[in-house]
Amino acid sequence: MVSPLKVVISCSVSLRRLGSNTAFPTVFVGGKYLGSTKEVISQHIDGTLKRKLIEAKAILL
Repeated sequence: MVSPLKVVISCSVSLRRLGSNTAFPTVFVGGKYLGSTKEVISQHIDGTLKRKLIEAKAILL
């Protein structure tokens, strides 16, 4: 079995070779793109992630 991490690294390397700068892993919630892991952490820190998760009905408060 191939490690999921190796798959992510392989995909990332392949996309960069093709000229894409897409970050992996990318995060989607409720069918909406939230960004790369780094962007999602930034959204958590600045408080916008919680609102997006509530809008997507991914969390209930």
